[in-house]
Amino acid sequence: MTSKMTQTKIALVDDHKLMRHGIADLIEEFNEFTVILEADNGEDLKKKLHLLSEEELPEIILMDIEMKKMNGYQTTKWLRGLKEDHSKELYRHKKRYESIKVSALSMNSNEFSIIEMLKSGATGYIFKDAEPHELLDGLHDMKNKGYYYSHEANKIILKNLNNVKFHPNYQETELLKWVCSELTYKEIADKMCLSKRRVDGIREVLFDKLNVKNRVGLVIYAIQRGIYQLKK
Repeated sequence: MTSKMTQTKIALVDDHKLMRHGIADLIEEFNEFTVILEADNGEDLKKKLHLLSEEELPEIILMDIEMKKMNGYQTTKWLRGLKEDHSKELYRHKKRYESIKVSALSMNSNEFSIIEMLKSGATGYIFKDAEPHELLDGLHDMKNKGYYYSHEANKIILKNLNNVKFHPNYQETELLKWVCSELTYKEIADKMCLSKRRVDGIREVLFDKLNVKNRVGLVIYAIQRGIYQLKK
């Protein structure tokens, strides 16, 4: 039995209370995960996160998309520091939440929803009608790899990247290879014999040209284009 101290802390954000409670009960059955926070929408989540200490913050947030007051796109952008926040006196700097992983948990299977959540900074997409073992797989991957996209979501992401007309140069290609590793950007800079600032600049150019907002978008592009070969 996994102790409460070693369980991965999960937050659920969904305005459908019955479904949210059902998902929370299911997650508690997984043993190594525990739901420590439930919120009705983004505004509710902001207030509840503000009350937690650094040690109490969730490690993964499962985010519904269509919610009143503050939807999944807006909330994810706020967490990632991509959305302007005029309440600086109430809500702390984005650095406080940068280590929290965000996955959509939605019924929406349309292309716009999946791509928009990726652009907003989410690194996972799980469908609400998934089998329990798929949800568990998703949570494991979010915890250990930092990202998880269901098979259907992956197909849509790859289709979107297929439409990108872009040919990376040598340094961009090298960075795309290294982002598929577990190295930090500082460690990647050392491997490429470049300054951290230069690597950050190349990364930002890739974000702009590929129309993605995070490292997982670069990883998906690198794998899909054969720049990085998955080990068999």
